[in-house]
Amino acid sequence: MAKTVYLSEQGDDKNDGLTDETPVRTAAKAVKTSIGAQGICVLGSGAMLERLNAELAEERKKAMRP
Repeated sequence: MAKTVYLSEQGDDKNDGLTDETPVRTAAKAVKTSIGAQGICVLGSGAMLERLNAELAEERKKAMRP
């Protein structure tokens, strides 16, 4: 069954991220939770998207390090 993972500035990585009432906070947790999911729904403002983009860029850098 497909699922959507919710990500929010007010979220908590202790949440399951499976509803808009229980979002996760970090991109790393959203990606980990979203394996096999339909997608990730980002709840919030432009500032949230900027933080998410910065976090994803950092994760990419880590993945490229030997």
